[in-house]
Amino acid sequence: GRHSILSRLYLPSRPCLPSRHSLLSFFLFAGPCYLLIAGIRKDNGGSSHRHTGARPLPLDCAWRGRGLLGWQPRDIGGGRSTVRSSLLSRESKMTESSQEFAAIAPNSDISEVNKEKEGDPATYHRIVSKLRESKIPFRHLVHEPTPTSNDSLAVRKRMGWADCTLASGAKAMLIVNSKDKQLPYRLAVMSAEKKLNWKLLKKQWGNGVSGRSARMATEDEVKEVTGCVPGGVPPFGSLFPSKTKIPTILDPSLKEQGSRINFNCGLRTRSVSISFEDYVKIENPEMKQFCD
Repeated sequence: GRHSILSRLYLPSRPCLPSRHSLLSFFLFAGPCYLLIAGIRKDNGGSSHRHTGARPLPLDCAWRGRGLLGWQPRDIGGGRSTVRSSLLSRESKMTESSQEFAAIAPNSDISEVNKEKEGDPATYHRIVSKLRESKIPFRHLVHEPTPTSNDSLAVRKRMGWADCTLASGAKAMLIVNSKDKQLPYRLAVMSAEKKLNWKLLKKQWGNGVSGRSARMATEDEVKEVTGCVPGGVPPFGSLFPSKTKIPTILDPSLKEQGSRINFNCGLRTRSVSISFEDYVKIENPEMKQFCD
């Protein structure tokens, strides 16, 4: 017959109370849904779950539970969850290759060197140990490999060293003179924005030997004498593993550019920043003009 939709509904003559089975089914369904949407969050800070995503953790953030929006950063000190614009800006600018390495590491917590990716850390460890023994304050940065001064500048600025300039980069070049049997090597250190003037350098070789045969060291010679690959050579000739003494000569351009210097510290993946005054105190280089 002609029955409306409402007339087909089952309307009980007396109120129905939910059974134990229906309550159990409700909680079994609603509980996981609530946890999925809201996430698990503890009021006393942190989370019992560990982060398994591919995105690196900001150094001054912890992580709380994840819901549909993924992992969310929170301040370690507790309180409301906040996202610092500077951290997000830096993270968004990092390349995939730089994400393989740590961000800024404090002096007291320098991360272990990955030999397969970064190379032999012997010279790097000697320099860091010398800085610590001498109680020299320094900044330390772990980053993607940077073989050139311009590459290093770009990465340093991108990862937080806003005051870094190309001129503040301490470019170190290993020079060889086969005519000098006693001291065949010199480490020429200059501002990264300057170019070496070979005529000036050869005239000032010193040690009573002509500098006409002076030339740039080959890659194999650089590895043998400094323990580093080109691009990772630091401005510390006195700390190289070579049995032969390596005098360091310093062009005034590095002093004139400012009070701080930056350099790759024996590895293309490790940058260090110290004051120019502290650098001279440790290395005691000979000041000579050999740049234009």
